[in-house]
Parts: sequence; structure tokens; C-alpha cells
Amino acid sequence: MKRTLDYLIKPIANGDIASFETLYRYRYADLCGWAWQIVGSKEKAEEVVDDVFTQVWKNRSTLSTILHIDSYLYAAVRNSCLNELKSKSRRQENNTLSVDADIDVEILAEAFHDENDGYEQYAFQEVQTRLAEAIDSFPEKMRNVFVQSRREGLTMDEIAVRNDISANTVRYHLKEALSRLRQVLRSDK
Repeated sequence: MKRTLDYLIKPIANGDIASFETLYRYRYADLCGWAWQIVGSKEKAEEVVDDVFTQVWKNRSTLSTILHIDSYLYAAVRNSCLNELKSKSRRQENNTLSVDADIDVEILAEAFHDENDGYEQYAFQEVQTRLAEAIDSFPEKMRNVFVQSRREGLTMDEIAVRNDISANTVRYHLKEALSRLRQVLRSDK
């Protein structure tokens, strides 16, 4: 079990840089790993976590109202990741199914609707396992299209060319994959 660092809240709120550095040292790697699983990029995950820690330090005087620093950090990282995914989907070209990218964000948001849940990390790992199993069960073509879109970041046109299929077929596979993933998440509610 992970060591609780709740005792650091008050010193950090009072401006103790050594306590903040302790928190950073003990939680940075775990938070980056979790963010990486959400945003799919090590660099973007590190950027998100760095931004969260920067905001924690800037707003340290408000920390005294927080009971559990880990829940707070994981919720802040999760929210920043979801915001990053929303921003990314808005920046995508018209042919990259930005509507479905927003659905990816909604899928994660549905899974983590309670910011104060102390079991967030465990729950995320459970959801991640279920999603990975669902993706593995997709028909081969659908799985390839989904992975190329979501993990490799290819556009619909690039996926179509790589797989020698039409952009409409790519669109169909992505919509069907996302629909199946939503069903997996809803089946546990």
C-alpha cells in the first residue's frame, strides 16, 4: 500500500518548500504514469503533471481545506488530462472524427465522476483492464483502426491509406469501437 502524505498538506499550505519537494519526489512518477495512460504521450503526461504541481504550489494557501492529498492530486491530474484530450480533439482536422475524440473523453469522465473517491487509482486500473480486454476482443480490422487512431494518432485518411480501406470504413470502425467501449463501461454501473 502506498504511504500517505497527508501530513504534508499543512506545511505546504504554509509555504514549506521542503515538504512540497517531498510530495513531488514521492508522487511525480506515479502521477506521470497514470497521466501517460490517459493522454497516450509520455511528454504530454509529464507536462500535465508539472502543470498540476505548479498550480499546487501557486495555490498552496488553499490546500488547508484538502483532507487527502493523493485524491486531490489524482483528481487534478485526471481533470488536466481530460482537458488536454478535449483541447486535442478540438485541434484535430475535420477528417479525424473530433466528435468521437470527445466521446473518448466522455468515456473516461463517466468512469471517474467522483473526484473525492480515495480508490480512484485502483478504479482506473480496473477500467483500463476492462477497456484493454474489450479492445483485444474487437475484430482484427476494427482493433487495428482503433489503435492507429487513438494510440498512434493517425488521421482517418492516413489509416485508410495504410489499411487500403475507405475513410468511411475507418469512420464506421471507430464509431463501432467507441460504442462497444461505452457499453463495457456502462455494464458495471
